[in-house]
Order: sequence, then structure tokens, then C-alpha cells
Amino acid sequence: MGSNAEVYFFHPRRNQWLEHFQINTEFGKIMAVISVGDVTIEYLEMNSSAR
Repeated sequence: MGSNAEVYFFHPRRNQWLEHFQINTEFGKIMAVISVGDVTIEYLEMNSSAR
């Protein structure tokens, strides 16, 4: 994310999961579809080994 643009977090009551994320079953990772997914995955550390 090389810009300073503001991006909101994924909101489970307002947003549809499949519009923002995909599951990579080969590697067991959550992948972003758009920038909202990128920011949410990174901030919440959704793909950390501790999860």
C-alpha cells in the first residue's frame, strides 16, 4: 500500500465477506480482494501463525 489514502476496515455487519476476502486453501491463508481486505488482514494479523 504505497499511498496515504484512507481505507476503512471490513465491517461484518455491513460488508460481504466474499467481496473483500478469499481463502487460499493450498496455503491456508486469507487473501484480500480489495484494499479493505488488505488493511483488515494486516492490522488484525489474520494470517499470523498464532492464529
